[in-house]
Amino acid sequence: MKSKNGYERIIRAAKKLFVKNGFSGTSLRDVSTKANVPVSLIYHYFDNKVHLWKAVKLAFLKESGWQQHTDLEKGKNFEEFLSTFIHGRLQVLSDHPELVRIFDWQRMESNQAELVGVNTPHSPEQWKSIIDYIQYYRGQGELPESLSDDHMMSLLFGLLIGPFVKTGSAYFANNEAQKQYAESIHYMLLSIIQKYR
Repeated sequence: MKSKNGYERIIRAAKKLFVKNGFSGTSLRDVSTKANVPVSLIYHYFDNKVHLWKAVKLAFLKESGWQQHTDLEKGKNFEEFLSTFIHGRLQVLSDHPELVRIFDWQRMESNQAELVGVNTPHSPEQWKSIIDYIQYYRGQGELPESLSDDHMMSLLFGLLIGPFVKTGSAYFANNEAQKQYAESIHYMLLSIIQKYR
């Protein structure tokens, strides 16, 4: 059985280093030194640095409450889902600047596609990604086929992350300003989707 203590020390050290230095700027040797464990223990838990990166993102996402309020089982139509998703994610990003940093570092990596997501072949749980929701609503006829998954992801995350770029924290003056921005994103995305129908 794997020791929880070693795993947690590795994750804690990797979180600090990835937030500060990004993926490319952090080596497994750096993580082992900070966690005070041998590199071999890291390989005991993770196949490679990409899997460690995804485990760190998953830890941040769980701590932040990222997955809350998006269950498809609640019978929401796409417009309701989108509103809930936008409001919830803006709040999470405002409350968790370390998550914004991880997303920023990921965006700047040359192997960005490899780093996206949190699921690995050894993940004990498989999280739904926004692509799962996009495909669900496209299957329900609520999203046009002409807007690809990548197009929808770029639109949604570009608008969500935009206010946080460079500073790591949102430029919203207050909760009302954040709410206004969320409603603007919601309206813009629905208008774009309508155009492609």
